[in-house]
Amino acid sequence: MMNPFKDRSRLCILMTGLLLILSGCANTVTLKEPPGTAVTFSITFDATPSFSNYNYYMVYGNSHFNLNSNLSGNYFFIPGESFKTETVDTISSGTGLNDFYNQYFQTWGGILTLKPTDITLTKGPFSDSTNSDDEHFSYGSTNLSINNYHVSGATISFTVPVSDLTLNGNLLFFSIITTKGHEPNNTQDMVSDIQSIEIISNRPPVTGQNDTSLFQPETGAKIISWTVTVL
Repeated sequence: MMNPFKDRSRLCILMTGLLLILSGCANTVTLKEPPGTAVTFSITFDATPSFSNYNYYMVYGNSHFNLNSNLSGNYFFIPGESFKTETVDTISSGTGLNDFYNQYFQTWGGILTLKPTDITLTKGPFSDSTNSDDEHFSYGSTNLSINNYHVSGATISFTVPVSDLTLNGNLLFFSIITTKGHEPNNTQDMVSDIQSIEIISNRPPVTGQNDTSLFQPETGAKIISWTVTVL
């Protein structure tokens, strides 16, 4: 004869075991991947970079940002950097500096300026109300001493600590820009499609080709490809 009390006891034991197994599985699923501590960039151009003729920049941010990719109405410079007033007035249709801050700079997190032997970092935020020379030049840059900064052939490579970028969240958005001079339409080349990468270590590198660019740059300023690795 079946004992209902024993059957209930066995059922309770079985259910308890099942719950423990499911709980263990849930804990395994929710384990977080370790955040990255540094990001390595490798950027290849069509020819050896010429720092005396061109400027090389990387704009970055926590989210998608704005760039002026207009082929016939652009002027690229960055907060705190010298600019030509006549060109600013021409491109902004007389609005002046505030047009650049309101449309573009206030959406950026910061800028890395790539130089022959090192990098300078200009950090945001950049106020959308900036409209005077004094306010513009108050945005200073800091020299980054990077041991593994290399210019080899047509490629610039370097590693930046994530802490230097002051990101909020685990996504890094970036673009690469090259310029020449301070006349209207000084943009030589640009990665117009803003790129992004998760700041999670041990992920496969992210690579890209600048084959959709509509700019017609000189060879030393033409962006060919990039590889980004989170360490």
